[in-house]
Amino acid sequence: MLACQILIEPGDNVWVNADVLMTHDVCGPGTIGVFKREFGKNAKVWDRNKVVIIPDHYIFTADSRSNRNVDILRDFVKEQAITYFYDVIDDPNGHWVFDPSKGNLKRQYGSNYAGVCHTALPAKGHTRPGEILFGTDSHTCMAGAFNEFATGIGNTDAGFVLGTGKLLLKRINHAFASLTSDITFEQLGVLYFISRGKGKDIIQQDIAEMMDKTKSAILRSIDILEKKRFVKRLSDPGDRRKNVIELTESGKNIIGEMHKRFLEQDTVLKKGLGKEELNKCLSVLSKVQDKCK
Repeated sequence: MLACQILIEPGDNVWVNADVLMTHDVCGPGTIGVFKREFGKNAKVWDRNKVVIIPDHYIFTADSRSNRNVDILRDFVKEQAITYFYDVIDDPNGHWVFDPSKGNLKRQYGSNYAGVCHTALPAKGHTRPGEILFGTDSHTCMAGAFNEFATGIGNTDAGFVLGTGKLLLKRINHAFASLTSDITFEQLGVLYFISRGKGKDIIQQDIAEMMDKTKSAILRSIDILEKKRFVKRLSDPGDRRKNVIELTESGKNIIGEMHKRFLEQDTVLKKGLGKEELNKCLSVLSKVQDKCK
């Protein structure tokens, strides 16, 4: 699909223009936060007609914080005058509140609610052959069935797309993504951060802080990794309420191969660069990292 727009070959790094960026009520608030932090509180999205916002995850729950996520999306849509927002309520100035006492079968949502984002996208005409679709959900690739390039991205990448309409697709991701078909790239990151805690008892909270993720998100990843026998939980002898997370032999093997591939990619990235250029690059990246804290 990308080759139809420009001449590329497998393994190339390529900047692409987004035709559609989709986000929902799980990643939308985080994406908006990244966008405002990097582009400014008063910044405008690159194209209000190419952003599609579909609240669909935190809908049928009475949890006030989950309902608040939908309100954050609504406020952003009004601020940016975004065209395609499939709100769960009809009142643009209202607030979504689910009443469990009415039961799950009684309709409480409005006429604009479109349901699950991955079915709403084609149903509403946002999946078109030959286009590029990014979405803050790993299942975005389902839209490839409509002969377009579609892939899931994280909040940071989505925030960049909001401001520029562009994204760099990198071969380095492929080098690690092909490491194992059993786990996602993010779960591979969890294994990596656990491996960094040599000599220290790593708990769920530590991993969440290192990866800048919520504890609930990390818990899901750990559950999957434990089920696949890449990590194991051990009771903390000093606090029975905590579980220490350790790599199994299978997990250690993956990290070993990951380190090998990292060194290979490091060689590729540094090729043709002098020591002075590398030091300058590292200095700039260090300053950027400090500003992001």
